[in-house]
Amino acid sequence: MISQATTPIVTKLNALQTDVDGIKCKLPNTVSVPYPQLSVYNPEVYRAAAFGAYAGDAAFSGYNSCGC
Repeated sequence: MISQATTPIVTKLNALQTDVDGIKCKLPNTVSVPYPQLSVYNPEVYRAAAFGAYAGDAAFSGYNSCGC
């Protein structure tokens, strides 16, 4: 019973595989090119942002200080 239920699926998959193989055959040959390894984390950017945030916070709190 299971084989009778899966026979149409197997037939369609085989036809699809034939189509995929035909498409692969028509594609040009390709060569893998290594992608340059880029660093995602740049500590200088974060350091500059931290200094800028501190300077902005220090300047803002200096103007609104009540001496407490």
